[in-house]
Amino acid sequence: MVVVGRKKLETFKRKHTDAKGPLDAWLNEALNATWLMPAGV
Repeated sequence: MVVVGRKKLETFKRKHTDAKGPLDAWLNEALNATWLMPAGV
């Protein structure tokens, strides 16, 4: 999957350090996912 707006995510994580772990986990999952249809997301 292509994640758009990664710079914004990085900026957000620096401002909201408590969100870093969950956002990193989501990003890792999204980058490694192979969804066949939008419904799979």
